[in-house]
This record gives sequence, C-alpha cells and structure tokens, in this order.
Amino acid sequence: MKKYILNNRGLTLIELLASLVIFSLIMGLISGLIINSANHFEVTKKKVSLSQEANLILAQLTRIHQTKSTYIIDYNYSTNEIKIDGNKVENSNIVVKLSRLGQSDYKEVANNVNLKVSSRKPLYIEFSLSNYEHSEPYKVKTVINRY
Repeated sequence: MKKYILNNRGLTLIELLASLVIFSLIMGLISGLIINSANHFEVTKKKVSLSQEANLILAQLTRIHQTKSTYIIDYNYSTNEIKIDGNKVENSNIVVKLSRLGQSDYKEVANNVNLKVSSRKPLYIEFSLSNYEHSEPYKVKTVINRY
C-alpha cells in the first residue's frame, strides 16, 4: 500500500476512462431508478385521489340511504352529472360515470336515469371515476343496505 501511495506516476488514461465508464453506468442506473420512482409515485397519487373521491361519494350515498326512507338519484348520461336528492355530486377535476344502478340487481345505464330509491331495499350501484390527467378509471361496484 505504501508503495502505491509513494508512487507519483498518477493514473493512466485507461484507468481514468474505466473509472468514468463505471461512474457513468452507476449514475445512469440511479437516475433511472429515481425517475421511475417519481413517475410511479404520481400514478399512485392519482389513484389514491380517485379512491378517496369514491369513498366520499359512497359515504354520502350510504348516509342518505340509511337516514331517509326514499330519495331520488338523477343521472344525466350526456354530462355525467349525478344528483342525489337534488344535491349535485361533483368535483371539477373528476368525471363520475354511472354504469349500473338498480334496486333488485345491477341494471345497465344507457341514458338518463331518474330512480326513486326505497331504502328498505338494497341499492346496487356501479360507477367509475376518472380525472383529466389520468386515463385509467377507478371502478366501484357495491351494494348499499339500510342496516
């Protein structure tokens, strides 16, 4: 070890190039990992945001279903606007698309819906949420009972 330290020749050009290549490979792998992690974080953040919005909608719907004997769900197919007992379910960044709704089973929604819901029967509902930045929708399919 002392011989190498006392040797004043320095590094050869090949040693310097080899160390630069190894350093470049390691930095390329690390930067790729960081960029991939950041992209994955953004996608996960958008999915979690959609999941939270779905939970808010379901909580509102469950609360109404458990406290009222009847209520009305209005759905405008062309604008994807949902109203529960006249209250609009909306968020400017999110599109809620109702795909199935019914009191005895899931029924396809192909146009406007004005459903009077009796809370004595379960409510079968399926909808999807999407935002303008994330193309993959978050789908929810559930049954809401009074008790």
